[in-house]
Amino acid sequence: MQTKKVLVVSAGYKKSYPIIKELSRAKYNVVVATYSFRAPSFFSRYVKNRYYISNPHRNHETYFDDVLKIIRKEKPSIVIPVGFMDVFILSKYKKVEEEM
Repeated sequence: MQTKKVLVVSAGYKKSYPIIKELSRAKYNVVVATYSFRAPSFFSRYVKNRYYISNPHRNHETYFDDVLKIIRKEKPSIVIPVGFMDVFILSKYKKVEEEM
């Protein structure tokens, strides 16, 4: 059985680390995306792949384009938006994601 991938968006939040840790313990391949160069979860040993993305507070379109590129490349089973802005933007573009 192939291990499933999970994309955790905005791994810079404190609450993202326990999510990443438990997903990894549950045998998921965890992929993280963050716009902060100082995100502690970005350097976690539980993370398989890491990506820097645009700041969602500055430009929604470039942020979504960055996340979409990661989704197309990694093909995760699920995307977990951690922050409020992530939920807001990804739900705004929900129809584009469903078409994939």
